[in-house]
Amino acid sequence: MKIFYVFLLSVLVLSCEKDEITPHQEVLSKNDMLGTWKVSYLEHADVTELSDYVFDFNPDNELVITKNEEVTLGTWEIRSNGKELKILIPEKEYPLRTLHSEWHVNNATVENIKLTETNSDNGFLEKSHFARL
Repeated sequence: MKIFYVFLLSVLVLSCEKDEITPHQEVLSKNDMLGTWKVSYLEHADVTELSDYVFDFNPDNELVITKNEEVTLGTWEIRSNGKELKILIPEKEYPLRTLHSEWHVNNATVENIKLTETNSDNGFLEKSHFARL
């Protein structure tokens, strides 16, 4: 009888589905990005300049960026089978222009996403991290 219970417990544990990003994956799905995020790291810029911004990635690929009561709209898209995130922010004023780019997904967890720019106009590839709020 013990063997039966162990078998049943094993089946139940193995059959449970996760709705979370697995640790250290290098791909994103649309559902992974949905929600509210903040920028927690920028390699070549002062991240404190973005610390008051909140980024809402909505299901319709709309990106709503809020600082205090000021709202900026953009778009986002998962590309290259989940290996890239494209962020378009038409208002390219600093510091938001640092995020207007195509990003390669280096690492993704439920709480954090680490990105590297795929190309650059200024000769270096920016690195950025988002943290879920």
